[in-house]
Amino acid sequence: IVGIGGTATNDGGIGMIQGAGGKVLDGNGRPVAPGIHGLMEAQKIDLAEIRRVFRGIQVTAISDVTNPLTGPQGATYVFGPQKGLSLSQLASVDTAMERYAKALLESTGKDPLNIPGSGAGGGLGAALWSVFNAELLDGAAFVLEKTGCYDMIKEADFVITGEGKVDAQTEKGKAP
Repeated sequence: IVGIGGTATNDGGIGMIQGAGGKVLDGNGRPVAPGIHGLMEAQKIDLAEIRRVFRGIQVTAISDVTNPLTGPQGATYVFGPQKGLSLSQLASVDTAMERYAKALLESTGKDPLNIPGSGAGGGLGAALWSVFNAELLDGAAFVLEKTGCYDMIKEADFVITGEGKVDAQTEKGKAP
């Protein structure tokens, strides 16, 4: 179970792929740098080592957002400014994310572009869904169910929650 959200990255999960043993390559077949610099150069993904090491392992990703990978509601435009991207960088990074999604499609046969939650964690949802065939679940509901919180709420007189900032993401299911 991987909790995605609250990351400081907008790399489409490249760092996770590299950390798990995969290779993210540029147009000349050289490994890309980690992070957003690698995203800007990513053209091909070699998953042979990941497939060997993680064979038979089921991955579930939980998140409190359902943003797609790209576009006005995607990882870059919504979360990029929170992670230090300037407004002038958003279009080029979003274009790189779209190109990266094509590399994921070519490597896995799965197109993450319009999958709800693929933009979570700076695009980590896309990589988990594509590479590990992860199910993308609502994180708040998952945690509430697994902890028995729903039953506790039924017995409570009051429930008090908190949120770092109530904003447009809160309306879309971000858990306070």
